[in-house]
Amino acid sequence: TLNELDLSYNAIGDEGVQHLANALRKNTGLKEFDLSGNRISNVGVNHLANAAQKNTTLTTLVLISNYFGSEIDSSAMKLFQKNTALKVKISW
Repeated sequence: TLNELDLSYNAIGDEGVQHLANALRKNTGLKEFDLSGNRISNVGVNHLANAAQKNTTLTTLVLISNYFGSEIDSSAMKLFQKNTALKVKISW
């Protein structure tokens, strides 16, 4: 089982993150996921937040150095907060 996945600095973008978020919804083994530096905007963060709400095994999501800046969509933050086991690491 894959426990950690580091896809940092791969220019994945929002479209790529949408596909990863769809897979994350179904994944039951991944605990740590690093998507730092992947040109993810608020659109991509919303995809991840929706997936994180459904994924109960993910404990760490790293979103450092992406394109959403300090204005993360409040609806995404509310979705992240519903998964109380999840730590989301964010900086810009």
